[in-house]
Amino acid sequence: MKGFRNGLLFFVLILAVALGAGLAVSCSGDDDDDSDDDDDITDDDDDDDVGACCVGEVCSIATDADCEGEFQGVGTDCDPNPCVTDECADNHAPVLLGASYLVNGNFVDPPIDIDPEDAFGVYFEYEDEDCNLPGGEFWLNYDGAGYEAFPDPLPADLGCSTAQSGLVYGFSLQNPIEEGTHTFAVYWTDVCDEQSNEITGDFTVTAAD
Repeated sequence: MKGFRNGLLFFVLILAVALGAGLAVSCSGDDDDDSDDDDDITDDDDDDDVGACCVGEVCSIATDADCEGEFQGVGTDCDPNPCVTDECADNHAPVLLGASYLVNGNFVDPPIDIDPEDAFGVYFEYEDEDCNLPGGEFWLNYDGAGYEAFPDPLPADLGCSTAQSGLVYGFSLQNPIEEGTHTFAVYWTDVCDEQSNEITGDFTVTAAD
């Protein structure tokens, strides 16, 4: 895409990984052939009281009393593993709040009419209820050429919203910018591939006489 590059190069990517570990609880029955009938009845009752026990994402079979994590209920089992949850199951789409136009270091209101040599960029405010934009993608359709994703993922500094981070994120154009009227359409996707609303706009480039 001629004349296109991603902006805001001052972002620093910080990756934090939290790992959970736990103890697996195993239960075994009494295999002694010499056990009396009362013992057999007690073992059967214990079997009826067991279920899946989750310690982090590790599943084992235990009684509610012996479970050192989250007991999933009597009669539950570990196949499929109930301890592994889908983090994207209740995900919400991110929201782009609008476009801001930066010309030679100053934000200006549309309509936008700039010189081919002006430093120009379009930046977007945003909010994301699930705070999982970092690692997602920025998609741009410039002059109707079709959507293309930025080569780099959305940076970790974005956080949950512009209101929280104080940041906007967008694209800038290389000089000289081709004369004429240009259009753009933008949407973002979060790490769950949930797509935001689309923001569209246009600007005009006119050489000075």
